[in-house]
Amino acid sequence: MGSGINANVTNIHTGPLGALANDPDLILLTSEDYAKIGDRSERVVERERADGTGCPFVKIGRRVFYRLSDVRAFVASRVRMSTSEAA
Repeated sequence: MGSGINANVTNIHTGPLGALANDPDLILLTSEDYAKIGDRSERVVERERADGTGCPFVKIGRRVFYRLSDVRAFVASRVRMSTSEAA
């Protein structure tokens, strides 16, 4: 995962996957971890999730997770070359 996107992540949930844990579609981050990546509060992440403006998420029971592959794609879709570009 050499992109450094996991630099602030403390709680990656891979479960009993063994070698499959290297698959970014199977690596689940908590809301707290996702918020840390973007240096935002969990409340902002919750609001984005409710508004449908944030990163795609996975809901398992009552818990919310973000797949690493979705986080990477979401971040990549926000890359801009100039501050004057539309978001």
